[in-house]
This record gives sequence, C-alpha cells and structure tokens, in this order.
Amino acid sequence: MSWIEASSINFDTLNNLTSIAWVKTTKPDISQFILHKGCENPVNTNVSWRMYADGIYIVDSWNLDSMREYITSNINIDTNWHMVALSYDNQQIRLYIDGELNGINKQAGPLEQNNMPLYIGTKVDYSGDCNKNQFFNGSIDDIRIYNRALDSTEIQALYNEGGHILPVSIENINVAKNGNSVNINWQTATELNTSHFIIQHGTDGSSFTNIGTVKAIGSGANSYSFTDSKPANGINYYRLQSVDKDGGSSYSKVVSVQLTVDRLPFTVVPNPARDVATIKGNHIAYVQVIDNMGRVVKVVTLKDATNPSLSVSSLTKGVYHLRIQTTDGGVSGAGLVKE
Repeated sequence: MSWIEASSINFDTLNNLTSIAWVKTTKPDISQFILHKGCENPVNTNVSWRMYADGIYIVDSWNLDSMREYITSNINIDTNWHMVALSYDNQQIRLYIDGELNGINKQAGPLEQNNMPLYIGTKVDYSGDCNKNQFFNGSIDDIRIYNRALDSTEIQALYNEGGHILPVSIENINVAKNGNSVNINWQTATELNTSHFIIQHGTDGSSFTNIGTVKAIGSGANSYSFTDSKPANGINYYRLQSVDKDGGSSYSKVVSVQLTVDRLPFTVVPNPARDVATIKGNHIAYVQVIDNMGRVVKVVTLKDATNPSLSVSSLTKGVYHLRIQTTDGGVSGAGLVKE
C-alpha cells in the first residue's frame, strides 16, 4: 500500500477550510481513508479533520474543545470517479459529492491543534506510535486545500472543471417578498438540452422539498419566474434543480428571504358538523379539540397538511374549540359545533 505524507501543511487554529479530492475506489464496501490530519488516539482528541469512505462517504472534524461533528452521505459508493469536498466556516461543516451539497452539520471554533502531517490515502492510529492503516483502495487525484470555506457555487464550478458540463448555466437567482407570497426569479446564461427547473423550498438551509416545476425553453439565455404562494413564517430558503433531457441535473446556489406571513383565520366546514369536518388552511401540523370545560378530548398529528379532514363522529353534541398549530410553530383557533 502507498500513501502520501504532507508534513508542511499546518491547520492549527484554522477556522475556515475546504478540502477537495477526486476519488475512485476498487473496494466500495470497506473502510478506507482519503485525507487524515492528525494521529487518532483512543478518544480521538488529536485529529483535526478527515475524509473517508465506508460504503458511504463520511467527513468529520474536531474543534479545540475536542468536540467531534460528522456527516455521512446519503448515497452509496461505487467504483466510478467522484469529487468529495469538505468545507468548514467556523459554524458548520458541509459535505459535497460531485459538486452538490449532500449534508450539513454544526461545528464551532478553530480546529483541533496537532503537529501531525496531512496523510493522503491512509488513516493514522496511535498504539505506542502513529501507525498507518485503513489504506485507500483505488485512486486519489487532484487534491485541493483552501484556507477558506468555499461556497456551493465555487465547489460546483470546480466539479465542472473535471469535465462534467451542466445542462444549464444559471447566471442569477433572486427572491423577493410579494405580500404573503415569495417571487423567485432567475436568468440563464446558456441552456443546452435543458428540460425543466424544479423549485425547491426549505426552512433550515439544508433540507429541501419540491414546490413546483417550470418548463425550460431549452436553448439560449432566458428569464424565468415562479411564485411560492405558501411560504413559512421566518426565513425561507430556495434553490433550483436544473434537469436536462437526458436526466442529468445540477443545483443553483441557495437564496433566502425572511417573511412574516399574515395568515387568514382557519375555518371549519361544515359547521355544525355531524361526522367529518374539514379545516380550511395550509401547513397544519397539529390539532387539539377542546370541550367547553377546557379538556382536550381529541388530538390529531399531521405533517404539513392542507385542508385536512377531522373525524368528529365520536364527539358528543356541543360546542368545541380547535387549537391549530402550523409547521412554523404558529397557533390559531377555530370554533366547531358538533350536532
């Protein structure tokens, strides 16, 4: 087995970092290390950061308080070439696979200090000495280390340098409040065989769901827009997934806007109700039915419901109050008469 020992690279007290490597393994299912900074003792207190593979891609880091944070990829490793990147901005570590954000986790403060070299293609354990093991089986190429946290656009551009041409180049994307809605506008610099754009929304900057699709013109430079009519209270994050006609895709940078949504009151129909009532509204997560004595007589847990049905056949006749909680934590009320 062979590895590289880069003794001149020092990351002590560094609080911004990006490491990138192109990798191709011949044994996807075994534990093997791409980059490893430090000598791992029994309690992992002398490792700064590392990138490795064990059926999936994993990155982790330690700060000066010896607190470890890690990310595991949501894709399985195969025997093809892939670009794996770790970035750290003194607040979060991020894992990118083939130019796309694959995971994110919190970490704070400068990285763990050690005077060990950066090892490429092996892990280093301490058992009386720093011993090399868990060698990488395959090839590692085009390793890049930056003393700053590259953003998603820069990492995707580096992936494109590897010969992976995206179906579209998004020149600009922005979001703007429009009453209780959000307008998403974007322009493309070039389109080549582009099929459509998927608009994605999230509330934490890392997890996204699809909220709409816009058909692409497919060639040239063009402008597009989409309106999110059901944003959440607080910070809303958006990104675009560009899809070509052959199924390839890429992601835009993430943009955000903060919104205070003035929700219309929830209504219940029919009211009075005998068997089933419908709560008219969006983003409903939780409903309590409270009788006129203040007792909770029914609880319904939902995820992100629109106009959910509420079974009331088991309730006795009378007047009830509904306590309705939305996915953004807001709480509203509505009255219900059971006949």
